[in-house]
Amino acid sequence: MKKFRKILKDAKGFTLVELLAVIVILGIIAAIAVPSITGLIDRSERDATVANAEQMIEAARLMVTQENVPAGTTINLSGTHDPENGDYALIEGGFIEEGLEDTEGNSYNEGAVRYAPNASGSSPYYVYLDGTSFSIGSSSSTADMVNAANLDRSSVNE
Repeated sequence: MKKFRKILKDAKGFTLVELLAVIVILGIIAAIAVPSITGLIDRSERDATVANAEQMIEAARLMVTQENVPAGTTINLSGTHDPENGDYALIEGGFIEEGLEDTEGNSYNEGAVRYAPNASGSSPYYVYLDGTSFSIGSSSSTADMVNAANLDRSSVNE
């Protein structure tokens, strides 16, 4: 028993000041890391939205060449696909697999690619994509869509 008491008396531990110093250091690290991680998540969600829009544009390019889509046509993400009546849809036409999801894991509310070749030589594809948290463009009219050549993280709206 005496031996046990002696061991307890000789036991060394951390002082309150040392523990407080560790807590302060951890707080500083957290204050630096949390905003960086939040920014990283936001950038990756924007990049995912751009990647989905690029996938739509590539699918529309394939559709234009395979089905001889006329200039000035709007190709919807989903909906009726009846080329004989001028209705084109990427999912129903089999050019994009069903299940294209936004960054929240939901199906997109709306999306379209407009094929509008012009004499200026810029990309003839314009995209509109509306998700739960992020969107590209603001409607399916060409003026409100984003040209494929200008599509990047800054094209994404919250």
